[in-house]
Amino acid sequence: MIAGEYIDTELEGKQISAETLEYIHKNKTGALLKLCVRMGAILANASEKDIDKLTNYAEKIGLAFQIKDDILSEEGNEEILGKPVGNDKELEKCTYVSQYGLEKSKEILNKITKEAISELDEYGEKADFLRGLARYIQNRNK
Repeated sequence: MIAGEYIDTELEGKQISAETLEYIHKNKTGALLKLCVRMGAILANASEKDIDKLTNYAEKIGLAFQIKDDILSEEGNEEILGKPVGNDKELEKCTYVSQYGLEKSKEILNKITKEAISELDEYGEKADFLRGLARYIQNRNK
């Protein structure tokens, strides 16, 4: 998580590749979510297959969280967000919106959220909370 934050701030104002952008986003909030999900699965004595599926889910919702953050920085409501809208652009941060545009970023967010949810298909209603978490991340306004 520290690596993602460090690289993010270090590369402000610089053009970066799509791969570097994804690395940054996966290693910010994504790293924290991945840790939480993996720890829960390990403590529940989940199989390796289940840990892998849940890890994939967590990586995808972590990336979705950061993409949504980029979208909200572009078009969110400052009063609800509690931080300035347009701040990323002002700081010349490379974001999904600056790399792909607003509409394409929304498409990527939707695709990644669907992929995350599909990792949970075989768990039925036992995974309803995790599905709800993915949808919350996708649709949040702060």
